[in-house]
Amino acid sequence: MQALDLLVVVTGHLQKPFMNPILLGRLASTLTILLRKLVENQDTLKVSDPEKYGFNAKDMLRKVITTCLHMYETATGDVFCAALAGPFVGEVSVAVLDRATKILTKYRVLGGDFQGRGVELWTAMVAKVKDEVTSQEEDEEMLGEVPEEFECQLLFTIMTDPVMLPDNGQSSYLSLLCFFFLSPIFYLLSSIPFLK
Repeated sequence: MQALDLLVVVTGHLQKPFMNPILLGRLASTLTILLRKLVENQDTLKVSDPEKYGFNAKDMLRKVITTCLHMYETATGDVFCAALAGPFVGEVSVAVLDRATKILTKYRVLGGDFQGRGVELWTAMVAKVKDEVTSQEEDEEMLGEVPEEFECQLLFTIMTDPVMLPDNGQSSYLSLLCFFFLSPIFYLLSSIPFLK
């Protein structure tokens, strides 16, 4: 729950760091998974002692939707909608978005957030995401199967900055490899200093 609180606060003030292609895809996937779990089947959300665990589904839904709207309100909201549409292409039903809209309206989940325009903003965002899902499905149908060498073997997405690893010939994102090699975890796992 604290992670969602932090995400709401950070995305309320800083959206640009999340627009990095790797982070954006992960953020969109995470928000989609949470949204799906919260609205798809209410029977699976039964918690025996919600107060003990700090579980409040309505509050969690508000935080997920608020984070989505913070990202949508940026100048690059269309890019966020495109990323958010990704999981809905073949994996998750767009009916999840409609169900979220019904819950949002019925229970007034957002209250006075976004100067009372929360439902209006959400509805506009959902419409853009649905348009993007349709567009991505048409593109996928037209383009057919993506060749393996263009697909990142770590993230299973089409690569925009591919590099081939010399030792095994696998390809991956340059930015992902840079992130990994420059992280302290790489030093701990390998004991090899990347920079001298």
